[in-house]
Order: sequence, then C-alpha cells, then structure tokens
Amino acid sequence: MSIKCFGLPNPASICYFNSLFQVLISSYKFVLVNKEHGKETSILRKICNDLLNDKFDVLDYLHLIKLVKNKTTQSMSNQCSDEYFITMMDNIAQPIKDLFTLQIQIKHSCTKCTYNVNTTETTIILESTYQGPVVNSRQLEYLKRADEKCPQCDGKHIVEYLVTKTSDLLYVLVQEHKKPRTFPETMQLCDSNYELIGIVEHFGGLMGGHYTAIGKRAGQYYLFNDTYYKKLEHLLTTGQQRIILYEKSNIVTHS
Repeated sequence: MSIKCFGLPNPASICYFNSLFQVLISSYKFVLVNKEHGKETSILRKICNDLLNDKFDVLDYLHLIKLVKNKTTQSMSNQCSDEYFITMMDNIAQPIKDLFTLQIQIKHSCTKCTYNVNTTETTIILESTYQGPVVNSRQLEYLKRADEKCPQCDGKHIVEYLVTKTSDLLYVLVQEHKKPRTFPETMQLCDSNYELIGIVEHFGGLMGGHYTAIGKRAGQYYLFNDTYYKKLEHLLTTGQQRIILYEKSNIVTHS
C-alpha cells in the first residue's frame, strides 16, 4: 500500500520541511504507526489518518509546521530538514520513534596505551561520512574514526562504530559533500534487507538554497518540489543529498 502523490504549499520558504515530510510519508508504515499510536492531540496523527483515507488538509499541515518550528531551539538554523527531523522525534510518541531506533556498538581504543572501552548505544540517526562517489552497506554499517586524542595518553584515539541491531526505517544523515554520491537502491545491513524510499536534496550554499525530495510511492520514484511533482523514469539525484531513508523490505539483496 502507498500514500498518493500531491504537492505541498511553500508560503514562507518551508521547502526544507516539505521535502522532509514527503520523504517520511513515502513510508506507509510511518503513516500507519502515527495514525495508530500518535498522541491523541497530535496534529500529525490527524494528518496521517487523513492520508490513509486519501485526504489532505493544507491548514492542518501548516499548523504542524508552526508547532514544530516553535519547539525548535534557537541555536538551530531553523531551515534544515535534518534539524526539523530531530525536533519531530523529540516530541513524538515512542512507538513512532522506535521505527527509527537502531543499536550501535562503540569501541574505543588507543594505538599507544592499553585504553580499551566498549559501549552500546541506541540512536535514530545513522551518519554517513564516507567521501567516495559510491556508498555501500558496509560503509553505513561500520565506521572508524581516529580524530581524537586518547583520554589516558597523547596517543591516537580510535573510535569504531558497528550497527548491531537494525531499525524498520533507516534514517541516514549524509555529511555535506560537493558532489552527489550514489547510494544503493537495495542493500543488506546486518542480515536485514532494505530498499531506498526517500532522498532529501539541497541546492545552494550555507547561506541559502532550496530543498527538494525524491520519494517512492507504489514502487515508483517521484520528484517533489513544493507544489510540483512528477514521476521519474529512474532514480536520479543532482543536488547534495542530506537525508537518505531506507525501509526494511522482503527484497533479497546483497551489497
């Protein structure tokens, strides 16, 4: 099942939220869980209930944006899709947040002394820092950093991140890069199969720009640019990817 395609208004330069919203509702599961487990007074719950009945109230949508914006901290730029996602998750019902929650094992070690610490944490965001043109599942599942000093000596502090438990929805935050990168349309991560269902792209620089989205509806990719949308013959990204959304699927793949 899938949510139908429609454009979104942009009365006050809200392309960053429009793009995020189009990507999130590309997951039928996200819409359904919001409808079933959202807070009773949640405007998002009402919107999702309407979407499941092929309805959409623009005034409800503009109200949602206003509520989220009011809860966004002053330290944020207030015009980034990823910042709005964090704000939404901070104010959303736990069953919805659980859709994005994955488990990561973090290993701290030192190249010079015996420092070695292992911890396990949960997160709703998986960062992609790989700078190459093509990103595969291994580069998302495992990350190694060596940019800090050891807390016990002046040696190099190695931090390794390994995904040990996957989520229904895999939210990937892409580190800024000058050129678009290619992400797999299907992949296997920790024995879970995923398919790519949404991309938020940014055009422009740090001082301004425009956001668009690519969302998968009924097995077909669509480009969403505020009120405008069109079907894509194949997946094509031309801007800087900021958010990649994967959903668990029954498609068997190896990457």
